[in-house]
Amino acid sequence: MKLVNRLTTIFWDWLLVWLKRKNKNLVVTKKLSAYVDELSAGGSSEQISDYKNILKLPNGSYQTPISQIRNLQLLAKVIKAKKILEVGTFRGFTTMSLASVIGPNGKVVTCEKNTENIAAARELWKKYKVDKKISIASGDAGASMEKLVKTKRKFDFIYIDADKSQYERYLDLSMELCISGGLVVIDNALWAGLVAYPETKYSHARAIDKLNRKIFSSRNETCSIIPAWDGVIIILKN
Repeated sequence: MKLVNRLTTIFWDWLLVWLKRKNKNLVVTKKLSAYVDELSAGGSSEQISDYKNILKLPNGSYQTPISQIRNLQLLAKVIKAKKILEVGTFRGFTTMSLASVIGPNGKVVTCEKNTENIAAARELWKKYKVDKKISIASGDAGASMEKLVKTKRKFDFIYIDADKSQYERYLDLSMELCISGGLVVIDNALWAGLVAYPETKYSHARAIDKLNRKIFSSRNETCSIIPAWDGVIIILKN
C-alpha cells in the first residue's frame, strides 16, 4: 500500500510539473484549493466553523470562497473604503467580513431579496457585532440600486455577486454609484470557464462573456481579470 501511495504521489508530481511547462497557469486541484483556503482562513475558529456550515447548505456553492474574501478585504483596505455596496448578500458572511475592515464609522449596504437569507445574515452580523455597520436593501437588487442612484448615494467599493442575467444592469448602475477612484469588483466572471466556449448552451456564460467584452473594450486600462476562483474582474472607476 505504501508503495502504491508513493507511486501515486510521484505520478501527480510529474504530471503537474509537465502541465506547468505546457501552460504557465496553475492546475487548481481540490487539494491546492484546500491549501489556499487554510492559509487564508485566519479569524476565529468560530468564524471558520460558521463559514463551513454555510458551505454545507444545499446552495452553499453561492458562498464566496474564503480566500477570495481575503482578496476583497485587502482591496477594500488598500483604497481605505468606508462606504461599501454589496449586490447579493446570501448568508451574510462576506458582508460581515467586509464590515470588519472598514473601521467604526464605515457602512455596508447589501442587496438581497431572499427573506430566509436576510434573516440568517442578520443573526450572523449580530453574533459578530457588526450589525450596526450594515443595512439591508431588501427586494430586487437592480431596483434597490436604482433607488440609491435617485438618492445620490455614493460608494467607494462595490462587490457584485447576484443574478448573473442582470450583471450588465448591475454594472451600469454601479458605475453611477461608485466614486472616482473607487473599485467595482465582479464575481463569476469566467463562469466555470464556459465563457471561452461560444458554442455553450448556458445563457449565464453567454451573458457574462458579452459583459466581459463590453468592459474590456471600453475600460482596458482601468480593469483587470483574475483567472482564479470563478473569475473576478476589478474595475477602477475614473
